[in-house]
Amino acid sequence: MAKYPKPAEGTWTSPALRRAAHWLPRWREDAQRLPPHDLLDRVVHQGEWRERIAAAVPAAQRAASLDAVDAVIGQALALDGTRYATPYSFVRALRRRRIAVAAPAHADAVQLLTVHGAKGLEARIVAVMDSEPEATSAQTTTLLVDWPVDATAPRCCAFVYSEARCPPSLTELLAQERQARAREELNGLYVAMTRARERLLFSATEPERLRGPQHHRAWLDEVAAFPDPATYDQVLFGLRLGHHPQIVATTTPRPTPLIRKIVRTPGAMITSGSTFDNAANLPEGTLAHLKDRYEGTRLGRQELYAELLEDVQGALWTAHMLDSGRVRAAPELRRVVVAVDPSGTAGGGQGDDVGIVVAGLGLDGRGYVLGDYSCNLSPDGWARRVVDAYERHHADRVVAERNFGGAMVEAVLRTAARHLPVKLVTASRGKSVRAEPVAALYEQGKVSHVGAMDALEDQMTEMTSSGFVGEGSPDRADALVWALTELMITGSTYTLEHV
Repeated sequence: MAKYPKPAEGTWTSPALRRAAHWLPRWREDAQRLPPHDLLDRVVHQGEWRERIAAAVPAAQRAASLDAVDAVIGQALALDGTRYATPYSFVRALRRRRIAVAAPAHADAVQLLTVHGAKGLEARIVAVMDSEPEATSAQTTTLLVDWPVDATAPRCCAFVYSEARCPPSLTELLAQERQARAREELNGLYVAMTRARERLLFSATEPERLRGPQHHRAWLDEVAAFPDPATYDQVLFGLRLGHHPQIVATTTPRPTPLIRKIVRTPGAMITSGSTFDNAANLPEGTLAHLKDRYEGTRLGRQELYAELLEDVQGALWTAHMLDSGRVRAAPELRRVVVAVDPSGTAGGGQGDDVGIVVAGLGLDGRGYVLGDYSCNLSPDGWARRVVDAYERHHADRVVAERNFGGAMVEAVLRTAARHLPVKLVTASRGKSVRAEPVAALYEQGKVSHVGAMDALEDQMTEMTSSGFVGEGSPDRADALVWALTELMITGSTYTLEHV
């Protein structure tokens, strides 16, 4: 701190300057004998910093400004274990590091923290977000050390320039290092889960990660949209605290296997409410539009009036038929095709979707529906989607209906990938007639779906022998029919020429 001559009494006219003349010499003397934390605490107290900040700073910024003052004082204790004994060394340390300003500790504040930042803290309610993020790419470089606990020296110490090109002699040690990283991630997740005193909320997560925590109650939202129904089962395993643990499941009543399972659970209490029961909190124009657009439709009964719609009378496919053959993974496949049902519209959110379904024929002679990639994109957009599906599943052929656009369909696909093997097929009969032989394969147990494909399966269960009873066009179901026809029916009694 620089020295300056003390002015004569009465020469300061400003109250602020008089205060400075009174305190600065005293704080300069204190700085010679007090550690940084005690000095800062004295300056803030004697200088009435908090009171002056509260009076000068706008109300919206007041709490953050006061928290910043406390953070600077706290840093004098936290920074490198309080090793800075002089103000000069403390200031130099601050220049090398950012001060971590804690979130305002107010009763109604929401604090956003990393897992590591939450260590040692607790809260009444904790929400764990993104607990299953996408896998990161392999680290470019790493240091591998094999040092047993009982050894006096490491057995191996190696610097790997690129994990993707790890020498064969170090692959086992690298695998152990990656396992250790995975354990650290799980340890961090455990830390996050144990921060909650009363309620713990999870965003979408891998089901297996729900095994650890125990609950008195659980709330599962949008259950019909769960990508893996096993999430519900894993939550049940942790529901073991208290005398009467319970689950509350809120969702749109789509007739998925999991929703039907919950509804049929003994003792389950079902409560439903329509969109119009909440009319007081919704814009009148929105309600009028929804009613005009969907009143009297199956989608409206489900989405607006919360009806759980069971199978359509006379449907070619039933939910039970699809559920009974569902598998988690396909076996080795003999042949894979991508089927396309063009919409004949420009896409971009207008008109019907373009149906894109991938199916394979297993070595066991059974059909496997591998994925639904249907979309509502421009011709270039859906063509690229087809190519992506073709490459992802290592398909052998693309089968496309030529009725909309004829040679244009093939030209669009070949523009996206010049050497794409494309077979054009012509629909000479109605969709329901073409679908009946494929539906018969399901009745015989010869087709399985790999995982759930809700939008596709909704269309399938709304296809009857007299036509499609759902909204719009059954583009997804039609693409599925073309795929399985190509794999399992062409060349038999039901050839493309006959259907």
